[in-house]
Amino acid sequence: MKCPKFHAACLSEGHQWNEGEDDCLKEECAWWDRGQERCAILLLGQETYWLKEQIIQIRDKMPHAGQFVK
Repeated sequence: MKCPKFHAACLSEGHQWNEGEDDCLKEECAWWDRGQERCAILLLGQETYWLKEQIIQIRDKMPHAGQFVK
């Protein structure tokens, strides 16, 4: 079952979710996360953003090529 709101979803600047309360199917939707009581599409987007930030921090802490070469 596909989410009827998937193509209508809009992420605004600042990673905020704009969701039409009157249009959301909530518990009836296949993308609804009952544990978080929110749309799983939003959750996936936020988790992906968090992972990207973590990878950037790891990259920035890694030594540069040739840094330890004598």
